[in-house]
Amino acid sequence: MHGGAVCLLLLVFCVYVTQTGAQNWQGNFETVLVRGERQARYCICWYRWWGCSAWRYYWQPYYYYITKCRAGWRDENGDRNCNKPVCNPPCANGGTCTNPDACSCPSTSTGPYCRTLTCSYQRPCYPGECIDQSMCKCSTGFTSNKTEDGCINFQESENRLRPLIGESNVTIKDIRRADNRVNYMFVLEVSDVNSSIVWSNQKRFNYLQFEMKAIFDGLDNLPKRPVYVHDSKMGIVQNIITANVSKIPRAGGLVRDYGSFKEYPCKEGYNSDNPYEESAKCIINDDQFVTLIEHGDWLTVHFRSISGGFQKLLNIDNKASPYMTKYYSGLSVIKTVEFRFDFDAPKHCSEVDVSTCPSRYSILTIDATYTKGPIQPRWLGWTDIVSGVGEYYMEVFKLGPNRDGRLVETTPINPIFSDTVPHTNGTIQYPQYTPPGPGMYSVLVQVRDNANNSRTARRFVLYDATSSITLNTETAKLYISSAREETGYKWQTPASTGPNVTVTVAWPNYFGNRLHEENQFLAEIEQYPVQFKEIQADGVLYSEKCVNSSLDDNEEPRTRLAIENFHGIVKYEIAFVSTGEVREPTTGWHQIPLKESFSAQRPLVDGDRLRVWVRATDIMGNQRADSTLIKVDGSKPRLQANTSKLELNTVNGPYNYSSKVVFSAFDVESGVDKIGFDIFVGINPNDSATMIKKYSNSTSGKIGTSGDAECRDVDGVCFLSSQTVFLDNCWMLVGKSELDKVYAMINVTAYNQAMLGTSVMINLGPVNKLQGLEKYDGPKNPRIVNNTPTGFRITWDLPEKQSCYGRADIVIILSRKTVTGEDLLQTYYTPGTSNHFDIIGLNPETEYTLGLNIQTPGTPAEQTDFLNTKTATSTADGHDGSNSTAAATTKTWDQTTSTADGHDGSNSTAAATTKTWNQ
Repeated sequence: MHGGAVCLLLLVFCVYVTQTGAQNWQGNFETVLVRGERQARYCICWYRWWGCSAWRYYWQPYYYYITKCRAGWRDENGDRNCNKPVCNPPCANGGTCTNPDACSCPSTSTGPYCRTLTCSYQRPCYPGECIDQSMCKCSTGFTSNKTEDGCINFQESENRLRPLIGESNVTIKDIRRADNRVNYMFVLEVSDVNSSIVWSNQKRFNYLQFEMKAIFDGLDNLPKRPVYVHDSKMGIVQNIITANVSKIPRAGGLVRDYGSFKEYPCKEGYNSDNPYEESAKCIINDDQFVTLIEHGDWLTVHFRSISGGFQKLLNIDNKASPYMTKYYSGLSVIKTVEFRFDFDAPKHCSEVDVSTCPSRYSILTIDATYTKGPIQPRWLGWTDIVSGVGEYYMEVFKLGPNRDGRLVETTPINPIFSDTVPHTNGTIQYPQYTPPGPGMYSVLVQVRDNANNSRTARRFVLYDATSSITLNTETAKLYISSAREETGYKWQTPASTGPNVTVTVAWPNYFGNRLHEENQFLAEIEQYPVQFKEIQADGVLYSEKCVNSSLDDNEEPRTRLAIENFHGIVKYEIAFVSTGEVREPTTGWHQIPLKESFSAQRPLVDGDRLRVWVRATDIMGNQRADSTLIKVDGSKPRLQANTSKLELNTVNGPYNYSSKVVFSAFDVESGVDKIGFDIFVGINPNDSATMIKKYSNSTSGKIGTSGDAECRDVDGVCFLSSQTVFLDNCWMLVGKSELDKVYAMINVTAYNQAMLGTSVMINLGPVNKLQGLEKYDGPKNPRIVNNTPTGFRITWDLPEKQSCYGRADIVIILSRKTVTGEDLLQTYYTPGTSNHFDIIGLNPETEYTLGLNIQTPGTPAEQTDFLNTKTATSTADGHDGSNSTAAATTKTWDQTTSTADGHDGSNSTAAATTKTWNQ
């Protein structure tokens, strides 16, 4: 201790025991003794004069009573109401603490403290299976992206939940506004594949029509809806159609330029809240489509259908009130149809760049233009830049002549054969066709691109497996026209100077392929007639079918030009054989100009023979040859006049009254082939001025048999030198008044086969020495029978053997007096072989005079008999009283003739004469 300071330690202890009152507490509370601490001090340094200068502090325990909530309860609002239980950890996910550490969980959670979420309206699990109340396993076809959304996603691989687009199409039309006439339309159906493309060559469209039907299959046997899912539907919720026109990029490249775009939603009432569970249809018409369509444009149409649906959830923790509508995330399907436009027709590589076009690439070629087998066309080298070559359409037409004689397709829109050949980049399967019969045919191949632009090429082919060259032996012949016609063109005379003879052979209309000629297979061919021109003129573009001249058949051997021919023959050849061999030669043929005659100089002398062969070839290569033989003879026959013998009125001649001339004539080279003779009748037959008749005739030279002593053999024919000419005395018939005045002479000419002749004149003497001419045998004993009021029959007798005059006409002259005393004449003619004649149409009780006359041709009529008669009296009833056989039918015509006195009877008092032949 220093400074008088005294430090004392003073300890002071105080103990408090207090009790809190339990007034105003409610619920689960209690009163408890609790230990507390409070701060106390004591002096550690004390001075007497100023007291304690330093203190030390410490905590001093004490005890007291308090009222509080029991363990597990709490006073929530400070109002001393211990009615709130305490859960630790606290209840989660909407759980409610109902007792200490005891939670009451809603339907959305479970567990001691509601820490585990369950399948519920907040975490739906439909369609699916909830495992252990909390784990959701979605049903097949459904997935979940978020637990709070549940199984609302359609699984991409489940096609039954994806719409199916079927029975859908787009139609593009051109409809005339004035009268709503549909000029053309194209319908493109949605195919089974996702994209369909059609090419078109029409550029004018003003109307689009869409028809779309989507089908939803859905899934069967879905799980039962949980109680919190009030309703659920799945189906088609939306159909959308879009139309987009794109164009060839001006700058090049693959990205197409924009043309136009338009969307057409289907407004049929189905959506996510009202899905169509089976099918959804819609029809949309756009009658104001005005987009310009250009070459190379694409019109792309998408048909899109979307599936989906809804789930309506209930808050089952709140009196099943509506909680939320969740929408399925569905699947979509897109089907695309695309119109692509191409306005350019295919081209052949020879038209683009001939230098890059192989020679075997032909526009159209027929393997055999003239064929006996099938028609076999070929083509290669056709291209189309935009749409590509699609197919080849082959047609075969039969050609026939028109009124102008040119060949045309007789049925230009109705081929006798057609076939479509797909275009391939490999080997083309070319069709073949065998026509039903021979003819000229045209083969058309229409090269079509995929947009139906086309060009048509044409080629011609002659099919003929049956015809042949024939010889017209009925009306034509092959002959040496330079030979003498009288010899049948078999003999020709040698040249007057020099050895060469001009030999001309002719065969007009002799060789021919009659089938080719009659059907004019080789005639000029007309251009193919333009088809469907009126349709194109009416607005349907590229409808016209024609054959441009550049694609027509301009290639030999058969073009549109006519093929020069004679009766179907296109080539002639000739061969000369001096030996007379009858077999067709195999060598020595020379082609000659195409005409039906040919002349050549040949060295020929008297006695030579020359066989000329002509061979004809038709367009098919058929050949036919024939020949003719000429012989050369330049000497005349020898006729020995001093040996001639005349025998008048010979018996057993070939005529009723015959005479004959016998003489000797022969020819060493060609024999006497013909005897010609001319008979001259006149006062002086040597004087033509007095000649009143000439008769000419001929007969064959006398032919014998082999072994005859006087036989002169020429090519196997035995010619005899003894010749006989029989004469008919009636050839020298003259009028009765001339019989004693005239003489006859005969000029006989012997001809060899070369028609060279030698003549002699022989005097026959007076003609009255010839039997048949010395008497006049006309009709005898004329008489009237079958007399009637209007006519009668006159009959007469004829001699058993008629004279030459029997061949003259019998002339009947009928006359009667008129009231003035004039003679009215009628003349009738009947052949000299008739024995009666009927005259009708006369007046009753009238006297008639009849004169019978005989008239040879060129001479006046001479009267032989004369008689009178009178027609019968008519009966009271007006009939003529004649029997039914009295009259005969007659043929009557008016003709003025000579009367019995030699005059023509045409004076004013004579009636016109009538020539009536009894029938």
